[in-house]
Amino acid sequence: MIWPEYVNRNFQGPPINDNEADYHGAYNKLLHYLFPPESDFIVTPGHLHSSNSSNSDGTDISFEVSIGNKLPVFILQSRASRCMDYISTRQAADLHIRQRMGDLAEYCPIPRLHAVSAIGNNLCFYHLTTEHVAPEIIPLAIPQHLTKSTDTAPVTQWDCEIPSVEGERRLQKVVDEIKAMTM
Repeated sequence: MIWPEYVNRNFQGPPINDNEADYHGAYNKLLHYLFPPESDFIVTPGHLHSSNSSNSDGTDISFEVSIGNKLPVFILQSRASRCMDYISTRQAADLHIRQRMGDLAEYCPIPRLHAVSAIGNNLCFYHLTTEHVAPEIIPLAIPQHLTKSTDTAPVTQWDCEIPSVEGERRLQKVVDEIKAMTM
């Protein structure tokens, strides 16, 4: 394990109520470990509201990491683990992170803006190249079919868990890349 026990234990065991608040503290602690207060990074929590889905209470917990004069370098949005069960809530999570990346891309001071959509402990990693005029967000969006039901945010996009070695490795790699680009 890369991270200390005091960070990992917040992601162990089932959530108390399985709502967004169950994950707020855990992701807050993790991000402050990855981007310490004594560094030049600022971790800012917030809430994004959605009315797109009837299968959720409609709230994403959002964290944005910035550097310097509030220039964004990383986004993490979190939803309750129960949101993994519904196509509509996964679609809303995917759409929200893509929209926020689009909003912040032009302000990002480094060549790549990274983001993570977390549904419970499950992570989906995104990035875009800020040097392009119309950057593509990776993974590419799955187009919605006009007349057929389309799962535009399949469960397989959230392909690793935060308390796993793989989840730790992938997130740490993103953080290390961000730190290297800001030096």
